[in-house]
Amino acid sequence: MEGRYPPAIRITETNCNDPAQEVAFNDWYNRIHVPDILAAGLGNTAIRYENAQSDEENPQYIAIYELATDDLNSVNERFAQVVQRLREKRRMHEALQIVRRGMWRRIGPDFRSARAGTMGSGGVWIIESNCIDTEREAEFNRWYNEIHIPDLLATECFVAAYRFESQPGQGGGQYLALYETNGDPVEAVDSFVKEHRPGLKAGGRLSEIIDVTRRGVYRRLL
Repeated sequence: MEGRYPPAIRITETNCNDPAQEVAFNDWYNRIHVPDILAAGLGNTAIRYENAQSDEENPQYIAIYELATDDLNSVNERFAQVVQRLREKRRMHEALQIVRRGMWRRIGPDFRSARAGTMGSGGVWIIESNCIDTEREAEFNRWYNEIHIPDLLATECFVAAYRFESQPGQGGGQYLALYETNGDPVEAVDSFVKEHRPGLKAGGRLSEIIDVTRRGVYRRLL
């Protein structure tokens, strides 16, 4: 994301289902597939990441497409049409395994430190979550925007954060937070969890109404 905060994003989660084709698969994704998608006008920018942990619960790779519109239904239809044409033209890779596709609309304010955008993204920490009490949804979002993310950025483990809400009916968590680092994402997450989170918890800065449905640490590939 590198400090950009688009109105919406699409995340495609994938695996390579043939280890012998891993190099060829990534070469295809970087040099052929991403340019094909962007050339079709389906995104302004795309960044690929690989799973940075020994974590079988999360896919090997994700691609984050930054969209120019938050009309998610229209974008979803156009993606399906373009991918179908690429299949017909044999421009899809045989080792591609789609794990999940998600569409996310921006909901948060602009969360950036002075370091955001000064160099390329090193990686992201992905947090999907729900509010466990629907009657306290507004309180949950105020806490996230006004307390939680400012607290995380104040640790200097991350340079920017981005909040999104899922397209209705797609499953998974309702909310998505992406925390971006200029350096190694595993080191950033480990530093936050071990050195800073205990103090935030002791200080009552965490929320009792958040249900984290997924975590993932991803290192930038493209």
